[in-house]
Amino acid sequence: MADHEGIAFWSQVGYTIRSLRRIRGMSVDKLAARVGVTRQQIIRIEAGTSGTPLARLYSIAEVFQVSLGDLIPSAKHEPGKKHNLVSALRSRGLSPEEIAKVLDYISLLESARGY
Repeated sequence: MADHEGIAFWSQVGYTIRSLRRIRGMSVDKLAARVGVTRQQIIRIEAGTSGTPLARLYSIAEVFQVSLGDLIPSAKHEPGKKHNLVSALRSRGLSPEEIAKVLDYISLLESARGY
């Protein structure tokens, strides 16, 4: 995967998080406190300049009471493009087996939460 695809993925994730935060009238500081990270980390995530661990994305999703999938852009929203999550995971060096486990984990979490 080209680096620009990874950047585009994290930019889309960041845009979604920023939009959800603004819609809910939440400050960067409040989101950071609820997630347990610094203000600067939230700013970097929202700017798309930094990837973030899956566990942190899950924490952010919990704060907003949305599914993890709601934060992650997918191919179903962009017909004809490679699945962005898989591409981003590949860019982080995950093996196909590790990617399958992450996707299974996301499905499990979403089904447990009724998504």
